[in-house]
Amino acid sequence: MKRTIPVLVLILTVILATGCSVLKRDASEGDTLLAVAVEGSHAELVKPYVRRALERSIRTPQDEKRFYTTFVTEDSLGPVSRWQNVLLIGALDSDDQISQRIQRMLDGEVLEGVRSGKYAVFRQKDVWARGQAVVVVVGATRASMMSWLQANGDELYNLFKEARDERMAKKLYSVYEQEELADSLRKANGWTLRIPHDFGVVSSGTNPGFVRLRRFYPDRFLTVSWREGTADDVNDSTLLAWKDSLAAGFADPQQINPAFVDSREMMIGGLRAIEVHGLWETKGAIGGGPYVSYLLHDEGTLYLLDGQVFAPDRSKELYIRQLEVVLNSFQP
Repeated sequence: MKRTIPVLVLILTVILATGCSVLKRDASEGDTLLAVAVEGSHAELVKPYVRRALERSIRTPQDEKRFYTTFVTEDSLGPVSRWQNVLLIGALDSDDQISQRIQRMLDGEVLEGVRSGKYAVFRQKDVWARGQAVVVVVGATRASMMSWLQANGDELYNLFKEARDERMAKKLYSVYEQEELADSLRKANGWTLRIPHDFGVVSSGTNPGFVRLRRFYPDRFLTVSWREGTADDVNDSTLLAWKDSLAAGFADPQQINPAFVDSREMMIGGLRAIEVHGLWETKGAIGGGPYVSYLLHDEGTLYLLDGQVFAPDRSKELYIRQLEVVLNSFQP
């Protein structure tokens, strides 16, 4: 299911430039923190919609949020204006200071587009700091702005997620990307995966074919498996049964915990895929953690992409997100 944004996201011309990004300092704070600037009579009404859209949880097995929101007003915007993630919310029919700030950021043609309902959301990078994503949600009226937030929580979440994944990919591959290892796997197996530094092949096999890579401190595993199949096989049950069967044969035999399975449709490399998040556990000795798996089909071949984290002494959302970014680089 291909994601489409129902309103135009303007990248370059909508938000006024605030100076050369080369001269700006790097954005601060962890990338799970998200500042939301909103005030006026609508502020308390929009907060539940924003929290529902952005404060999504992943079971690791503890609940860890993808983003943690902090709400600010114009008077308290300064200290958070250099955060990596900033959201401004306002309406043209409101005289609160955040709404007035948004109007000053938009030019006449774009303001007319907001008044007509053509535009409602805008994104710009590096507005106040380098490595920053700033999203503006604005409506002609407070009612239309509220309606957009209520109907488009997924779009709002994805705007910040995509920007954060871009930052993650830049960081993962900036130190050293294992292009020679990736090329050898491509030549041997016919698929491509961008491999960050410190991952090494720990096992492989046939029937079905698979390659498993590992990185330490904390332990992270990447597995690519492939076999014959059809597009009709791209479903939750095929993915979970295959993952369980494959993991049972590892040196540390594993199984999924069927009580914690969260799935959705998405796209990888232009192909329809199933994404599943859940918990894995070892058979025998106590061990386990979160996983993310993908199942997709291309030209008669099914591909299972799997990432696992074992880090019992720390939060794990960051490491799952690393694996998501790596696995989404897959090309059959």
